Amino acid sequence: MRHVRLTVIVCVVLICGSFTAAALLQMRNDRAHALSQAQVYEVRRAGDVAAFAGVGFDVTVSKLKELARASRLSRLPSSIVEAAAFVAVVAAPLAETIHSHPWGLSNYTPLVGGAPGAASLGLNRQFWGFTTGAVVDWLNEHVKPGQSVFIHDTAGDAWEMLHRDGRLATYVQAAWSVQSSTFALYHHEEHMEGVEYQIWTVYGTSAPAHIGAYDVCRLFTCMRIPLRGSDERCR
Repeated sequence: MRHVRLTVIVCVVLICGSFTAAALLQMRNDRAHALSQAQVYEVRRAGDVAAFAGVGFDVTVSKLKELARASRLSRLPSSIVEAAAFVAVVAAPLAETIHSHPWGLSNYTPLVGGAPGAASLGLNRQFWGFTTGAVVDWLNEHVKPGQSVFIHDTAGDAWEMLHRDGRLATYVQAAWSVQSSTFALYHHEEHMEGVEYQIWTVYGTSAPAHIGAYDVCRLFTCMRIPLRGSDERCR
């Protein structure tokens, strides 16, 4: 009877384990499929936007040539009109792209007042902690082996990618709770203000060790447990 019970228990464990493994594999496959589908859709969408922009540019240049021929600029070579239109179209996006580095999607156009205006309107300052990439140099300089960083809103895969790309030292490891960390990142979003208060409570200080700001708009704050006998200030 005892052997029968043991056999039943082993069978139940094996069955439950096989179902769990199958579920995990299915979740992993679903995630990979979803990412693949998202990539296909984004490529298709980018192609549609590029085609639409190209048609718009072509129509605009044709209209400008007609206006030039009907004005005092009739002797102006068409290539000059094309070059001027190209510069006018590309200059602003190029300037915005350069200005956005390394903050990426935290950049907002002047239509909403840039990053500060967007923050005032309640728009996202960042998403899934991609702004963490802008603080890796500071972390590499200040985090010592054996210490860890509470990465807050940073996606785990993004953190590991920083390691794989060589941007973040391999000894700078993530902590998944404030209590188990030596440093803490806080990504500023109105709906996550409670996390900032939690860091203050655990660390016993509200003084930031480092601030990441874009166009005077604070995007993230780095905190650290104060060293005994030290007076850490923002820098």
